[in-house]
Amino acid sequence: MTSQNTDLFGNNLATRQRAWSRSAIRTFSASDKVTVKQGLQELDLLADLEKVPLKAHLENGDIDDTDKYAIYRKPTKMDKKFRKISDSVGKDYEILQPKVVAKSFEKISTEFPVETIGVDGNGKKLYMTLNLGNSKIANEDHELYWLIVDSRDGQGKFQMAFTPIRVVCQNALVSAEKSSSVSLGLSHRKGIGDEVVEFSKMFNQLVTKQEQTIQAMDSMATNKLKKSDVTEILEYTYQETKPSQRINNRKNLELTPKMIKKQLEDFAIIEKKKSNTQVIRDNAMERYNVFNEEHPKLARTSWAIYNAIVETEDFRKMRGESANAFIPSGDRARNKARAFSKALEFVG
Repeated sequence: MTSQNTDLFGNNLATRQRAWSRSAIRTFSASDKVTVKQGLQELDLLADLEKVPLKAHLENGDIDDTDKYAIYRKPTKMDKKFRKISDSVGKDYEILQPKVVAKSFEKISTEFPVETIGVDGNGKKLYMTLNLGNSKIANEDHELYWLIVDSRDGQGKFQMAFTPIRVVCQNALVSAEKSSSVSLGLSHRKGIGDEVVEFSKMFNQLVTKQEQTIQAMDSMATNKLKKSDVTEILEYTYQETKPSQRINNRKNLELTPKMIKKQLEDFAIIEKKKSNTQVIRDNAMERYNVFNEEHPKLARTSWAIYNAIVETEDFRKMRGESANAFIPSGDRARNKARAFSKALEFVG
């Protein structure tokens, strides 16, 4: 079995690796035809997870219950210790066991083999990609993937999404959920294991429906945009922070010096965020101009500005975020989805 180790938190953003490869633990060759179970076994990621109640240690020495739980990975043959994955889930959080994921997608991955399996944040997110082969989108070569992500941090969902990759630059294209019939998110509630099993039975139907997303992307490559259209797409994608209602309401109050100081600090933060937003917009516009020069047949189209924004998201650092730009959560996924839906509006 041929595999390649990569840095879990690699930061070499200048290289045009696939977005997920920058934080992947292991990538496999398509010729190996690795299944989900085989991949998880090789990385020692099949162990059961356990939800453990957290206790509060009071100053008087008493120990009290809390409404929070930690998630631990049980010992394995390779690692004899319990390993904490997360400590911020609620009492209603339902664990999705890795063995359930492996069983649900084992048959599917015999047809669409695993290319990448990895974890982010000490196991808070488990993700894998299934290789669907190649296709032409906008007359360019693309590699087609299904991304599977399980978030174990109490914040995210179990997610699946169809994601084409532009071969020429390794941009990870993500369509907006409302525009795509091939994405799914399941909350970690009671019965999630059964829901994942049922969803896996529909997988081949969804693979067929991915053609709708490809057709939408093809249409984006044929319509021309005005400069004002591009500006509108950028402003919609990268929206400025607005003063909160709490700040707006202060004008009706008798402000104390402490309140005035806090208000000034809040507005300073907002102004800084506005400045940062404009920098990102300018960066995306620069990439758009470069795309137009490098791809004259696709210049000044919805496809051009969408790819410029995707590249901006895939290859920029974000404070407090892991190196993985591909996992469909957080600001990156939101910005890509906004760009896709807004750019598609101009297609008609």
